[in-house]
Amino acid sequence: MPKLKKSPVEQRDNLIIAKINYYAELQGVAIDRLANAARISVKTMYTRRKNPGQFSIDELDRICNYLHIPITELFQR
Repeated sequence: MPKLKKSPVEQRDNLIIAKINYYAELQGVAIDRLANAARISVKTMYTRRKNPGQFSIDELDRICNYLHIPITELFQR
């Protein structure tokens, strides 16, 4: 069966996680610190990374503030 093209939502979700992972790795920030910054548990953070559409705007904003990047950076290609 041929591989289907990813939907725009899946592409957006992959972009969000890729950007968070990139900036976290660049700054040496562990996932537990990101979870703490977002005010969520580490388990919830892992769940959100698997399905980024579940992140709330507040959680993304807190993560971006912690990483010192504008939230709009997560959505730019």
